[in-house]
Amino acid sequence: MTTSKDPITWEQSKHYIKTGELYKLIRSPEITAKYRKHKSELESKGQDLVSFILTSRLHWDVKELNHFNNIAFASDEDKIKTLFKDKTTLKILTNDYPYNLEDSISHILIWSKIYIPLYQSNVNASTDDSVVMQSMNTEVKQLIEKFLDHLLKPLGLTDYIWFINYPRLQSIKTVSHIHVLIKSNDKDTVQRLVDDDSLLTPLPSE
Repeated sequence: MTTSKDPITWEQSKHYIKTGELYKLIRSPEITAKYRKHKSELESKGQDLVSFILTSRLHWDVKELNHFNNIAFASDEDKIKTLFKDKTTLKILTNDYPYNLEDSISHILIWSKIYIPLYQSNVNASTDDSVVMQSMNTEVKQLIEKFLDHLLKPLGLTDYIWFINYPRLQSIKTVSHIHVLIKSNDKDTVQRLVDDDSLLTPLPSE
C-alpha cells in the first residue's frame, strides 16, 4: 500500500478525480499503520473488515442487503430507480482511515444498502483504470450528483467532489459507498451531517 508524507491539496484531489487517477489518493504512513493494525486485530478474532463495518459501524443486516440486491431490486434498472429515495437505505460516516488530505478537506463516506451500478458489470479488478473510467454509467453519475447537491448545498457545503473507487482499489467490495471530499473550514456542519440523521434527506420520489 503506497503512502504519502505530504498532504494532498484540494487542487490535486480535484485533478486526480477528474483524470481518473484515483490510485494517487493515498493515506499517510501513520494512518496506513493504524489501518493495517485494525485489519490484523480483526483477523486475529476471526473477523474481516466487511463484517466489522456491517455490524459495528453501519448496523446493517447482510440478509437484508442480499434481499435488496438479489431479489427486490435485482436488475440495474430497478436499483437505479430506487437509489437515494429511502433514507433507511443510506448511512453517512466519516472515513475512519482517510486519505492524507490537507486540513481543510473532510472525507466522508455515504453508504448504500442498494448497490450503486456506476461501472459496467463486466468491470473487474483486472480491468485497466482508463477503461473503467470510460465505462461509467452516465445516468448513475448524474443521479449521484443530484443527490449530493440535494444533501450538501442546503447546509452551505458547496465545494465538494466525489468518487467511487474502481474495483481494483476497493478494500470493501460488497457494500456500495461513495467517497465525498468536502472543502470547508466549517467542520462543525460536516460533523452534524454525520451525527444528525435528520440531515440525511433522500431524493423525493418522482
